[in-house]
Amino acid sequence: MRPTRQAGFTLLELLVVVALIGVMLTAVVMSVGDGGREKNMENEAKRLVAVIKLARDEAVLLSQELSMVIDVTHYDFQRYDKKKWLALQDERILIRHELQQGLELELEMESFIFTPKRKKSSSKDNDEEEDDESAVRVYFLSSGEVQPFILYIREQDNPDSIRFKVMADQEGEISWEGPLQAEDI
Repeated sequence: MRPTRQAGFTLLELLVVVALIGVMLTAVVMSVGDGGREKNMENEAKRLVAVIKLARDEAVLLSQELSMVIDVTHYDFQRYDKKKWLALQDERILIRHELQQGLELELEMESFIFTPKRKKSSSKDNDEEEDDESAVRVYFLSSGEVQPFILYIREQDNPDSIRFKVMADQEGEISWEGPLQAEDI
């Protein structure tokens, strides 16, 4: 009787195949990039457009002046009430929103670009949260007008990172663009 040869792969053949798969996966991951961070920025831009449109509409419907107070890592909305700005506490959507970790806001108004910082003060005769007058604000007037601005969403501490931008014009039109490279801005 002749010995039969068994079919199968050698260890060397298996190692070569695994190495090729690893190289191909690395190439795919490198070409795709970090879609997670970019997707987070896009989601924040879409959310920001929606809440800004809501704030604009609320200002018109309630005949009240509203503002969006912008900080580096969050934003919230306030209403003007007898000489001072008060936080909207009874709203479910127009409340303080923290950006996802690792993201920050940069504001451009009237050709000035800056990263806002916010100082809080508390009102002694009122339980509601109140901001000082030096806070960075975007205004939504009861007439439907919006203070023109561009708000950039980018990676924290990385000025050359991919960005998304949310824009408002004088007539109250709100839109977003992205992803943008630093040289596209």
